[in-house]
Amino acid sequence: MGDIVDTAVAACCFNTLVAAVKAAGLVETLKGKGPFTVFAPNDEAFAKLPAGTVDELLKNVPKLRAVLMYHIIPGKLTIDEISQMNSAMTVQGQEVRIDAHNWWLLRMNPQINDVNITSGDIVTDNGMIHVLSEVLMPNMELTCPVCGMGFMNMDALNLHTKTAHIPEKAPTPTPLMEKVPEPPMPVVEKMPEPMPPALVMPVEEKAPEPLPPTEVITETTPVIAKVTGVFEILYDHICRFRFHLRAANGQIIAVSQSYGLERMP
Repeated sequence: MGDIVDTAVAACCFNTLVAAVKAAGLVETLKGKGPFTVFAPNDEAFAKLPAGTVDELLKNVPKLRAVLMYHIIPGKLTIDEISQMNSAMTVQGQEVRIDAHNWWLLRMNPQINDVNITSGDIVTDNGMIHVLSEVLMPNMELTCPVCGMGFMNMDALNLHTKTAHIPEKAPTPTPLMEKVPEPPMPVVEKMPEPMPPALVMPVEEKAPEPLPPTEVITETTPVIAKVTGVFEILYDHICRFRFHLRAANGQIIAVSQSYGLERMP
């Protein structure tokens, strides 16, 4: 088993995606510790784009990075975990919508922004790959044209633009001026010799008496753990219960098995 990049190269159906990752400088990121969940468009998905789109993206690195990062979400999520989510925040900074209605009714893979997952749960050393039938596109109006990071509203984008990419101030060029002769150095009179320091007799100070020993009482303070997760109970289409644990950031970190008697629909 290899990392996400090695797995994509070995699959031989992600040639365009691998070339785009290399052009965008994201190879080291996707070979890193992660973990990452990648919605990976295959070569057929890139072929569905309008003519010239791929070449345009390869020439525009910030836009290319924005598109690729929009296909990546933090964590190592299976199809079952994704199907219990309504949306997910990408590393690009904008959300993708998740529609898992058919997952519960027909056991069909969930859709990402109305795009089908054709194959899922491809496990790698540093994450998970789910194959998409089309390429996802972020909202470029809310995307920084310099670094490709995306935002959920215009105020956040404007704040990023004002603070993240400010060039260093260069000195204002001035017209050439004739060299002005330097003024002569002033004559400094020799200072008189300093007087020898006065002889000061040292004064012996009486050492203070030691303070009586102080009794130190130590007491262990109990540590109270802060619970930040929420359990949610679900009821699926075959009348069985399951629950999952959702963290404060909205990410599902634990999923239970189904409970109850199975009843055919």
